[in-house]
Amino acid sequence: MGDKCFILDLSRKRFEGDILDISYEGNTAISEIINNDYQKDFYKLKRLDNNLGKFDYVIFFLSLNKYKRNAKKLIRSIKGNLKEDGKVVIWDIDYKRLKPFERINIKIINKNNRIKTLDEEFRHSLFTLECRDIIELLQREGFEILNKNDDSIIFYIEAKNAEEANENTVSST
Repeated sequence: MGDKCFILDLSRKRFEGDILDISYEGNTAISEIINNDYQKDFYKLKRLDNNLGKFDYVIFFLSLNKYKRNAKKLIRSIKGNLKEDGKVVIWDIDYKRLKPFERINIKIINKNNRIKTLDEEFRHSLFTLECRDIIELLQREGFEILNKNDDSIIFYIEAKNAEEANENTVSST
């Protein structure tokens, strides 16, 4: 069976402010699309440290499922690293839709219309999360889903902390 090919057009994506990029073993394309006009903190992490500070964006780029059992712990712990109006942005692969050892090529178009190609090979794991699993987990942790796109193999989720937004709402009973 031939390799599957997917295109992610990130050329119009803009992230402003402080950014926490949670990559796996330093693999990320986010650094190539960051707008250099803004002051930012940029980290490539294997583990999340609560002492890093507050960020406008916490980004997982094709990395969340690679953390396997720790993926749920990472999602639960990111609230402490988000500013009040901060967002969580996730691009990831739904490995349950792939066969073991199936390869996919991901072509990423960055802000200068340059193309970076990532080659991923699926190795069977019992601890993978589908798009709906991550959405349910985010909602249980008090996040509001702002945008989602589940495009067969690759999915995208954008969320913000809904609890902080609801704290300013006054009930009229």
